[in-house]
This record gives sequence, structure tokens and C-alpha cells, in this order.
Amino acid sequence: MSERHRKRSIPPYRPSSGGRALFATSFGLLVGGATAAVLIAVGGLLGPRISGAWLAAVTPIASAMVAAAAAGSMAHWRKVGGHGAVYGAVVATALVVLLGAQLVRVAALAAHFRAGGVDALVDVASWRGAFDVGVLTAPGQRAPGVDAAAVLFGPDGVWVFSLGALVLVVGMALWMAGRALSSPLCVSCRAWCVRQRGVVERSGDHAGPDLVRQRAAARDWRFFRDLGPSRGGPSLRFDLCRCPSCNRSNALDVMWERPLWRDRRLVGDLRLGSDDVRTLLDLVDAEPKPA
Repeated sequence: MSERHRKRSIPPYRPSSGGRALFATSFGLLVGGATAAVLIAVGGLLGPRISGAWLAAVTPIASAMVAAAAAGSMAHWRKVGGHGAVYGAVVATALVVLLGAQLVRVAALAAHFRAGGVDALVDVASWRGAFDVGVLTAPGQRAPGVDAAAVLFGPDGVWVFSLGALVLVVGMALWMAGRALSSPLCVSCRAWCVRQRGVVERSGDHAGPDLVRQRAAARDWRFFRDLGPSRGGPSLRFDLCRCPSCNRSNALDVMWERPLWRDRRLVGDLRLGSDDVRTLLDLVDAEPKPA
């Protein structure tokens, strides 16, 4: 075998899914930290025109949500297809940034920046002094960031606010991870499949959710053909995902549509071969065969 042919046969290096997820997490942490630093600087520059309590309350939530969005976007761009890797990376990034923004005691750092400028934010001694003043001598020795929020919401409402902030950040992280995995990943081509909404619609009058799941898992396309086309009532909508580069990666979602109700997913990411796709597309406007 020639040297040239041997080089062609060596597949290109591709980092593992764990490495790409770690890269997305690092990027999210960097963006979240930068967001917190910008808000601290804004609070320091505006001075009395912005409340230190509001800054301490809003900065952890804002920086954590931005970090989750950044980590999810990077995971999608780096083509991390594993659900566990994406959800773990995005949620962990958001929680770390949320906790970090609380521990830094944002209000004290904003005042420190107002007094010493950029030098105060890069000087180790200034950070240690801000931490000592803001945390160790806090009234009641409570958790960092809680005292500033207590000014706005009261001593009892601050825990409700903290729980609401946690739910908001985790919800944002889960939504962003779901957006990053909105379509399946073709492992062979390293490309996201393109989703085609409503390639087929069939009547759902005589199709219960459990029966639809069973028939779809068995690839019983005759059952769906015999249901007939949608007639305006409950219907089954078939959304097809196809790889733009090859014909090997196909996935199907079956949605249950009902008037005045939110669409319900009955089947998600059902993998199909090319023969199944052709049979499915033949169902368009197909009428049930007479008995």
C-alpha cells in the first residue's frame, strides 16, 4: 500500500462527545463570568443611579441564564448528540455560575469597583478585602448574596426569591438543552438532521396513544393508512427528520393534535430506514382500503 493511499485510509481525528461537552461547559462558564463582570462594572459606573440590592439580586440569575444559553449553543455548534452529555453540561454550567455569582457578593464588588476602578477588580488584595467585608462581617453571618436580596424581599421572602431563581435558571437550562437537541444528529456525516413538519397527517379518531406507540414501534404503516386522512378532529401528525447529506439517518416524531389542546408527542425520534421512509411518504392522501 502506498504512502498516499495509507494516509487517505486514516479517518480524521474527531474529539469525543465528552470532550465536546466539556468545551461547551467551559465556554458557558467563561461567558457567564464575563456577564457577571459586566454587570458589576455597570453597577460601579452608574453609582447611586442603580441599587446595589437589585444588582446583587439580578446578577446571579442573569449570568446563569446567559451561561446556559452559551453552553447550549456551543454544544449544538460542536455537534454533541448525546442527551445526557448536553443536559449535564448545560445544567451544570448554569448551576455553577449561579452559585459563583452568589458567593462573590456582587454588591460589595460593585462598590469596590466604583472606589478603585479596574485595578480593584484585578488586585488580589482588593478581592480578599471585599470578600472579608461582604461575607465574614455580614449581619447574622448569612449566605453571601442573601442580605442584599433581603433588603428587597424581606427576611422571609428572600428564600422564596432564591427558590424561584433556582427554578428559573434550571428551567432555562433544560429549555436550552432541549433546543440544542431539537433534531437528531447523523453520526456518519456529523450533521444535524433537517426536520420536516407534517409530512403526513392521518385521522386520530380511532387511534389511542398506546395503540399508536405500539403500531409505530412495529412499523405497521398499513394501520396508519387505514386510519384515513385527517378530517378536522383529532389527528396524527408525522414529523420527519432526515440527514441533508445521506439517506441513512432518519427519525420520526408522531404528534397527537386535538382542537383546543396542546400537541402531544406520542412517539419521539423513532429511527427509520430508507424503505420505511418511502412507505411513510406513500401515505400522503392515501385512503383506507375497503374491507
